[in-house]
Amino acid sequence: MNRHLRNAVITAAVCLAAFLSSILQAATVTWNITTGTWDTTSDNWLGGSPNPTKYVDGGVDAAVFDSTSGGTVTIQATGVTPLSTTVSAASGTYTLDGGNLGGNGTLTKSGAGTLAVGQAYTGLDSTGNTQIDGGVLQIAHNSGGGAPSDRSLGGTTVLSGGTLRFQHTGAGHYNPTITFTSGITVDADGGTIDFSGSSNSLENTLSAPTLGGNLTVTGVTGTPNGNGATYNFTSGTVTLTTDATITNNTTKPSGAAHAIALSPNISGTAYTLNLASAGSGGGFVISNATATSINLASLNVGAGSSLYLRSSNGVNPLSQVKANGGVLTMGVGSTLAFQGTNASNGPVYDTTAVSWLGGGTLTIAQDTGGNRDTFVRISNGNLTVSAASGLTQFNAMPWRAYYTVDSPNAIVIGDGGTMQYTVGSQVRETLRGNLTLLNGATIVGVNSSGNPGGIIRDTTAGGTLTLGDGSASTVTVQGNHGADTDSFNLGFANNITDNGNVTMKYANTNAAAGNYFNIGWSNGGSEFSAPLVAFKETSGGTEFAPLAGSGGVAVVGASTGPVATFAKPATLTTAGTVGFYNEINTNQRGALGAVVVDNGGAFALVAAGLVQASSLTAISGGTLSGIGTFDTPTINVSGTVNPGNSPGILTMGTATTPTTVTFSSTGELVIEMQGDAVAGTDYDVLNVVGDVVFEPGAQLTLSYLNGYSPTPVTVWPDILTATGSVTGWENLALPPKYELSLAGGNLTLSLIPEPATLAVFGLAGLGLLRRQRRRA
Repeated sequence: MNRHLRNAVITAAVCLAAFLSSILQAATVTWNITTGTWDTTSDNWLGGSPNPTKYVDGGVDAAVFDSTSGGTVTIQATGVTPLSTTVSAASGTYTLDGGNLGGNGTLTKSGAGTLAVGQAYTGLDSTGNTQIDGGVLQIAHNSGGGAPSDRSLGGTTVLSGGTLRFQHTGAGHYNPTITFTSGITVDADGGTIDFSGSSNSLENTLSAPTLGGNLTVTGVTGTPNGNGATYNFTSGTVTLTTDATITNNTTKPSGAAHAIALSPNISGTAYTLNLASAGSGGGFVISNATATSINLASLNVGAGSSLYLRSSNGVNPLSQVKANGGVLTMGVGSTLAFQGTNASNGPVYDTTAVSWLGGGTLTIAQDTGGNRDTFVRISNGNLTVSAASGLTQFNAMPWRAYYTVDSPNAIVIGDGGTMQYTVGSQVRETLRGNLTLLNGATIVGVNSSGNPGGIIRDTTAGGTLTLGDGSASTVTVQGNHGADTDSFNLGFANNITDNGNVTMKYANTNAAAGNYFNIGWSNGGSEFSAPLVAFKETSGGTEFAPLAGSGGVAVVGASTGPVATFAKPATLTTAGTVGFYNEINTNQRGALGAVVVDNGGAFALVAAGLVQASSLTAISGGTLSGIGTFDTPTINVSGTVNPGNSPGILTMGTATTPTTVTFSSTGELVIEMQGDAVAGTDYDVLNVVGDVVFEPGAQLTLSYLNGYSPTPVTVWPDILTATGSVTGWENLALPPKYELSLAGGNLTLSLIPEPATLAVFGLAGLGLLRRQRRRA
């Protein structure tokens, strides 16, 4: 080739290269229409000039969508691979549908508008990053409107102030998997993952995030299939590069669980992870954490939020947090739940690894997989449940739970603390350690399944009950049952240390018809096999506080013999009903049984309530008193009957169950008086629906109140009224100068005048004293 020809060829090649370079040079093109096809043949774009242009594929052009009008963009069937894609509209919605968005370019969502990836769009196949700086990137994962399909995002997904929303509008309960191929990162500007477009119950599985900022998870589901929604960030490791917060802002349907499940592998030795709830009851779950897998400086659960720790590995899941010098801090009103997945091993609750800020709840829960037994061990000191400790409720919700308390530690329920058992079937809380109940402690037992349950002492591994610290104390046991076959069993009857001055109060929390709180004591063992024993009273006495209504408190005792014997004060402090029943079958309420008030004991009805029993006996030195009703067919009084609460009316027997009241030779009827005008207000009245028998030696004692001094010829009508017969009244021992008279079943008391007064009244006055029994 000659020199001139060679120069010409070189010049032509350079010109061709420059021409091709000008064509293929990377350019930014902006979508210029509302609805159309993203392809390489349509003039749907604007480039560097005002004239419409075509998009160049193959990683050449960078595509921009910035109109506030939004629009629908259908990608050509073969897909596109832009240099990058940016949706920056300040408002409006772009809908992306059709083929795939591929290549390795970055998809950036900025501005306050929305990019919606449509239902027919098969996936984001790009291996590049997804950057969400603002607004919403919405990805549909329906499959023809039915079950949601799995979705994946290639490259690294970065949330930097924007929202990633997954949309599903079908029905049913599904568990789609959403994969972030190279992980998801939340930077300092934070971000949101949103499931609020879902109209059904979803359990989404997502990759665990790297947290360089705060992450919010929000979602709404419709009617759940009993499970609600669970968002599972369980694939991989949750990694912190700064202090960070995950907020559960989901909206919980009534009765459904709503939780964010985190990977048990959480890494961030120098950082604090905060778990917060801003929705209607959403919480967090960490399953099968080892002693070192939660590797944080500290872990905080925010006010009103909840954290479930589930395992069967027998370790403290907070060990590494504690080793790093931190603790798990539970916010005001928060819940920490330990779920043991079998009856022989479960998570360890280390009392030194948790700090409670106030009003918190520790829950021992049945494993969600359906296992009926759960086991939790409490270590490193007493588990104290009280207002002072910040942990105010210890709640158990399994079929059967086993607690081992490392000796000599104890579960201590103090002032303002509650120990609650709520379940729909048998619940046996087997305590292999010590339970201490101090003043202000409350035990709550609710069972609605027609089966017995309660706090049962483990007879082979130990378990004791300590009451009080010697100071005046009241411990409340309360609940409600929907069937006669339900019961709440306190299985410590022969292993109680009573430190004195302790009153046990028993209360029903549901006054509806048939809702009794059935309470009994046993000697431990199984709630299915251990028979109940006679009711146990405590050093300061017993208080019954059923709600007024058709329910009440049912005291269930041994199958034979007295249900209860009171040698200390027993009081009924509300207008409800307390009944005493012998056991039938195992731990179940049978027929009414006997009650004995022993020497030094008393049964006082300080409210107009009702006491039901098969018989009631007040032994010499025992007292029956108050303003309510003793509903029993037989009442034997060798002690004292003192109607009223200074003064008032005490009733024995009912129209349904008339009674026979017998005062033995040591029996005493005490009438208090502060006037004579109104029976039941100025003086006591004993009202008997049935018969009254006074045996020889029985006596009537009068007590004057508020400086009252009756004058001669004062009359107190109807100090005793009976619908049946009154026999033996003539032999009653009376105070001097008093007389009794009987008209029908009513006894009237009179103060007779002195002889000098009789002279004034004359013989006519003597007519007042006829047919009377007089005590000189």
